[in-house]
Amino acid sequence: MTVSVESVALDARTLEQRLTREGRPLSFADVLEGWRTDPAVRRATVAAIAEAPYEALFWETAPWVRGRLDAPYRQVVVNAPPLARVAPDPEAFSAHFGAEDVVAFDNLGGDARLVVPCPRAGDRTYTHLAAAVRGAPAAQIDGLLARVGTELEGRLEDRDVVWVSTSGLGVYWVHVRLDDRPKYYSHAPYRAA
Repeated sequence: MTVSVESVALDARTLEQRLTREGRPLSFADVLEGWRTDPAVRRATVAAIAEAPYEALFWETAPWVRGRLDAPYRQVVVNAPPLARVAPDPEAFSAHFGAEDVVAFDNLGGDARLVVPCPRAGDRTYTHLAAAVRGAPAAQIDGLLARVGTELEGRLEDRDVVWVSTSGLGVYWVHVRLDDRPKYYSHAPYRAA
């Protein structure tokens, strides 16, 4: 079945997006399962990000609350012009890169799990998420979201809330954060939830 994206401009720099199937909004549980097992959900998520009218962006999901995964899933893409002007920094995560297309590891503080694509195209492709979804191998980006789903499922087993996002202002290599708090969220309603 086809998965579609509905986008609404919240302001000049923020689009809120929902995924639907046959006109029915997907829940957080649907999206979690879809990221893990359904290429159509992963393709729709990637398309939502890739088609955003921003050269560079932050991707932030509403908080994943273990007891409320039946709620309609929402995400925002937020225009991030500073990311469009930076050079990639593959050295930041190079110790973790290997034969896999995507790796996952805890951040230095231990309060976030990072899901990171390994270099498979030119380094500029991995500077931020918009560049990656538009330029990295499609199979790698599909694998990135599948790994996010697997890591998120594991994280929700022992946490009540997880925030999933990308920022990239600290390390110039795309990495999806599965965080214990909304450390780098720019969209205030999700940060305050």
